[in-house]
Amino acid sequence: AAAAISVGVLGVSNIQSASAATECPPSFVEVCRARTDPAFLRAQQAQADALLAAILHPQTTWSVTWPTFNTANQAAMYAMQQNDMLQAQTTFAQVSAQQSAQAVQNWQTMQTSQTSIFAYTQDVTVTAALRANTTWSLMDAYIR
Repeated sequence: AAAAISVGVLGVSNIQSASAATECPPSFVEVCRARTDPAFLRAQQAQADALLAAILHPQTTWSVTWPTFNTANQAAMYAMQQNDMLQAQTTFAQVSAQQSAQAVQNWQTMQTSQTSIFAYTQDVTVTAALRANTTWSLMDAYIR
C-alpha cells in the first residue's frame, strides 16, 4: 500500500494510508523512513534556510532607508566638523584666558602676602634687637 506523507515545519505531521479509511498515528519505522526520504530532507533544508535567512537578513523584510552620501551631504558634514572645531578652539581659548587671569591674581596675592610677612618679620627682629640693646645699655650703666 502506498502512503502519502505531508511534511510540516518540524517533521512528519501526518501519514495516511492508501485506503484513507482510518487515520492512525505513524509508527516509528514509518517516521524513520520518512525522515530519511530525500524529498523530506530537501524540504526541511529549504525551511531551515528560509528561517536562517529571515534571522540573518532582517532588512529584506523591512523597508530601510539609508541616507545618501552625495557631495552636498559631504560638504555639509565637513562644514559641521569645521564649526565644531572652531567652537572647541574658542572654548579652549576662553578657559585658557580664565586660567591665566587666575594665575596672575594668585601671583599678586602671594607677592602681597610675602611682602607683609617680610615687613612683619623685619619689624619684630628690629624691635627685639632694640630691646636687647636697651637692656644691655641699662645693665652697663648699672655696673658703672
